[in-house]
Amino acid sequence: MISLPISNLKIDRIDFSDRMFDLFYPIRANAQISNKPDSLQLPALVQISPSGYRIIIGREWLESRKSDESVPAFILLENEMVINELRISANYVRLFRPLIPTEVAGIVRVLIAQKTARETIAKTLFPEIGLSPNIKLIDAYLNCLNLDPNIAEWLIGKNAPQKTWFALSTLDREFQAELVLLLDKTRPTLSILEEIVRNIRETAIREEMDTPQILTKIGWKTVLENPDLTESDKIASLRQDITRMRFPLLSSHASRAEAFWQKINVPPNVHISYDPTFEKKELTLDAILASPQDINTLEQFFNDDNRRNLNELLENL
Repeated sequence: MISLPISNLKIDRIDFSDRMFDLFYPIRANAQISNKPDSLQLPALVQISPSGYRIIIGREWLESRKSDESVPAFILLENEMVINELRISANYVRLFRPLIPTEVAGIVRVLIAQKTARETIAKTLFPEIGLSPNIKLIDAYLNCLNLDPNIAEWLIGKNAPQKTWFALSTLDREFQAELVLLLDKTRPTLSILEEIVRNIRETAIREEMDTPQILTKIGWKTVLENPDLTESDKIASLRQDITRMRFPLLSSHASRAEAFWQKINVPPNVHISYDPTFEKKELTLDAILASPQDINTLEQFFNDDNRRNLNELLENL
């Protein structure tokens, strides 16, 4: 629980130019906190400074209240130790929502600049703000500051877990730029993005190839920038090619499946597909029935030869 004085501050005493502790993402002014007093729903935290009041949390909310004469806010004293300021600030944010990894990274960076020992950060601060007291996490969090801002914003919007932040933050700038293109041209789910990144990295290690070589081989940009493909088609195409590169055995399965289509004459109103990862031993059949002739065509398709071929394919999936 945070125990700080609350005051109505004169808006002209707030120094909007001071960004010393501009570390935290906005907290919604109407954030609801269950089982907490109404007074804790204030969106602003400030600190007394030589120029008046320094904003720590709630800049956007305070900006929207500039026309008011005064605003309510929690107040930190000017002589508070930096580590205590950041602990209080982090726990204030946690009243509204979980800390974002880049916020933790910002806290760590400030403390390291203040010559705070890493062991103190991990063993003393981390447990007090809901984190594991693991000194190895310090560099993992700091790496999050290397993430492309577009990827960071996407992860925030997806409420991505810590492990995803850590995994993506180790990617080089070139790979991150390609992921930004993916996010711009498609709308992948969090799990699909994780799968794509994981398979590309594993392929790079096994094949001793760098990321640009892999992306060129699968036609990454060509697929993503193809105006004739839907977003789902782009994702499906890339996933299929990346998965086949990581698991070469799938390519032989795919070749057999492709050869199968040469054995039968699939009518234009029928589409048959299979799981490109071959995790599911099943076929999906879609048929458009717009006339009695379409029904007859579908019935004729299931002749003895085609039934035999379909059974053969199912056995080999």
